[in-house]
Amino acid sequence: MASFFLTAGGRTVCSALVRDIFLLFVLFLLIPAPSRASPNVNVKHAFQWKFSDNRVSTSIQQCSKAGILVQSSTNDTTAIGTPPYYMIAFEPGAVPTTSFIGNDPNNLTWQVDHKAGAKLLLSIADADGNAGGSPPQLYTVTSGDSSCLPSPPTSNFGVTANVTDTLQTCQPWGLTIRGGAEPYTITLAQTTSPLVTNVTLGMQEDLLTFVNRADPNQFLIASVSDANGQFGTSTVYVRTQGPTVDAKSCGALVTTSGNATQALEQQQSATIASAAHKREVTIVAVVLTIGLLLLIGATVAFIMYRRRRRAIITGEDGSQDTAPRAFQRLPSTGSVSLPSQLDPPQTKSINSLQAITFAPGPGVWPPTATAGTSLDAFSPINPPAAVLRDSTPLSYDSPDALAFPARPFARANSTSPRPSMNRVPNPSWTSKVAEANARSTRTNMRRAATATALPSSPASQLLPPSRSRSLGYRSLTPSESYVDGDAASAIVFQHQDGGLPVVRELPPPYVDRSTDVGEGSSGS
Repeated sequence: MASFFLTAGGRTVCSALVRDIFLLFVLFLLIPAPSRASPNVNVKHAFQWKFSDNRVSTSIQQCSKAGILVQSSTNDTTAIGTPPYYMIAFEPGAVPTTSFIGNDPNNLTWQVDHKAGAKLLLSIADADGNAGGSPPQLYTVTSGDSSCLPSPPTSNFGVTANVTDTLQTCQPWGLTIRGGAEPYTITLAQTTSPLVTNVTLGMQEDLLTFVNRADPNQFLIASVSDANGQFGTSTVYVRTQGPTVDAKSCGALVTTSGNATQALEQQQSATIASAAHKREVTIVAVVLTIGLLLLIGATVAFIMYRRRRRAIITGEDGSQDTAPRAFQRLPSTGSVSLPSQLDPPQTKSINSLQAITFAPGPGVWPPTATAGTSLDAFSPINPPAAVLRDSTPLSYDSPDALAFPARPFARANSTSPRPSMNRVPNPSWTSKVAEANARSTRTNMRRAATATALPSSPASQLLPPSRSRSLGYRSLTPSESYVDGDAASAIVFQHQDGGLPVVRELPPPYVDRSTDVGEGSSGS
């Protein structure tokens, strides 16, 4: 090989160091790199097999012997595997058996060493571990001789699965190993499959999560063997379902292995977290529901309160009548005599009086006699029955205290009778009259008794001049009435703050003019 030279400044310089590096690089390219061993989980399909009697039945007798033929699965008649051959029989929930069946591919014999009732999935392997495939059906063992049956296993070594009925395409199938010696090898067998799948786990690993890529509508079973070559109990058959598997099936899902204890802890943590999340969601939902109901109830209560308050203010609830009313004349229900107490005493004569009528409303007492009337007119008037019912019970000095007969009052002659007066409706008038009567009942009785004993004289003589002037008596003209026209047409309210410009206050019912008359008589 020519030497490698470097030229610098017109001189050729040989560098031994660069030459040595170049030689090492060439040697590295010429020497082949060592191959990397990768785990091969699938065995090779090297041949095929069948029963020599070409049986169609799927039933085989217990401890009977069946002849088997091994044939090439290709046009190469020599591709029949490597003798000796072994029959592997998988039974769900039991230990699979591996039986030597011979070296001659044309004269192989297998003795059925499974108990009656077992459903077997059969597969044949050669000396290299290559498979001859599995039939599309399961074989059922019938009763027979039991002398060939192996002893039941004494250990609990085996494998269990988290799915025991139907397994969907790409669904993870969790396989957990118990007992035995590490490392473990899990064997997956399926009907109509040309081979079996062996997966070897690492140390401290006893869990395999297998992503199902098996053909649909087949039976799938898993078995386990340990480092000593001992088989454990298998899983039950699961039925595969779903779409046909291709190269793109299941995406990035891959079969993984791990430690069952750690996986269980992770699963429990995930379950606890999921339960806590569900509980939080439930609590939030309940709180929101209760809060929403309370908000709705508060809103409804507030609306009802506002409506109730508005109804009370406007009187729409019917509990009280607060709406203003215009004055209306009530029909006369009766008449009593009205004394001419407002006439000046110097212009009126007792002999020239005539009776006028007063139409009281319900619960209203007529006015009492005052100056300008005869002494005979000062008779107590029995209060209406409604007043007696509404007022507080009174005590009287004698049973006949209220038995005075009502006498007509007198008024000075006039060209026309004084019109009757209608009471202005007032809900508190009755109670005020009753209150005034309760305080003055006894005094009125005494004054009335004294007044009837005096000689007949003008009413003006019974009062002192100062008292007469202070009372301000005057005579009423026929055009005047107790309620004049303006008052009748105006709207009358109980209070001054009623809100309308025309307000006429009602006279207080507490003035006891009969008492004043009595006092004037006694003082004269």
